[in-house]
Amino acid sequence: MDEVRRQAEAETAEVILCMQEELAQLQHQVNDSHQKEIEMKERILQMETELKDVQEKLLTTVDDNQSLSEELWHRDNELKSMAEEWQLLTSEIEEILADGCQALDVASDELDHIRNSFPQKRIWISEQVGMMVRKISEKELLIDELGRCLEDASNKRS
Repeated sequence: MDEVRRQAEAETAEVILCMQEELAQLQHQVNDSHQKEIEMKERILQMETELKDVQEKLLTTVDDNQSLSEELWHRDNELKSMAEEWQLLTSEIEEILADGCQALDVASDELDHIRNSFPQKRIWISEQVGMMVRKISEKELLIDELGRCLEDASNKRS
């Protein structure tokens, strides 16, 4: 009976030892699992923080895009308005230049008529006509220069 009891104690001790080894392995697995869970939670928190940062950047970018779109719309309207104003100014300048040229032609014709009407004052009239011709030439040069400026402005606008 002692032998059976010793054998039972030995087997019990062996079973206890095996169970302790299994328990140690299970505790090690539980610790590993717990450590992995902690690491996963930390990683999730990190990813949530990154996601919030990306969302904030996205909102900022959307706001910036909206502001830029509005500014582009305003500038486009300003350009359209300026183009219309340039067109009106161009038309007015063309009309003024045409009227000025026509007035100079009429004045030149009248001067020729006056000069031919007074033969006795021919020298005086010649001098006056010469001065007027110079002034008319200067005005025509100015008209030509204004025409070139108008053409340059039209080319720059285009």
